Amino acid sequence: MGRDEAVGTPPAQDRRGFLGALATAGTAAGIGAGLGAASPADAAPAGDAKIGGVGIVERLTILDEMARYSWAIDTGAIDDYLDRFWPDGHILHPKPDGSPGRFDGHEAIRGWLGPNFAQRPNQTFGHQHQFNAAVLSPEGEGVRVNAYIVIMRHEFHRQYWPGGPSWRMGSWHALFTRRADRWRIASLDVRMWTDTAFGAGAAIVDRQPGMPGTR
Repeated sequence: MGRDEAVGTPPAQDRRGFLGALATAGTAAGIGAGLGAASPADAAPAGDAKIGGVGIVERLTILDEMARYSWAIDTGAIDDYLDRFWPDGHILHPKPDGSPGRFDGHEAIRGWLGPNFAQRPNQTFGHQHQFNAAVLSPEGEGVRVNAYIVIMRHEFHRQYWPGGPSWRMGSWHALFTRRADRWRIASLDVRMWTDTAFGAGAAIVDRQPGMPGTR
């Protein structure tokens, strides 16, 4: 008779499964307790848990949309980029001359970005839109995303330090809304802090030299 049978405990394999289930239950209970549940018994099911008022499933879906946004813009996939927006969505973004720009709907966005996207494969080999410190919060029936964004241009094909800007930075403010089972961008406001240093944009108007943050 083995030791497990002698003391009436399940075999080691069954114990591992039991402990895994117990750990999962404990994690769900801990999340619920951290969100204000009175006790593990009162904790909401894991699928209903929220962080910052946004459901975990919705949060992960929107973060996935942001990743797809970056890959689309950096690889020049204009159709994939447009699919991150509702057909009636809009973008607020400075024009090359620094004046304010607003582009309403897929066709207006395509007309603005299409020529640039077409040159993306030849423009830079290492173009990266990187989001960080993304804060998601409920806004009406949608979810507001405020994030910092850094745009890197790793110009490996050049034999010298690039004469133009190799980086840009700013903040990214999007309202995601849901229709049926899809989340897409209804409005996007991109604020580039460093454009004025390169002869475009209104960074000095919005942020005096040395002033941190955005408004």
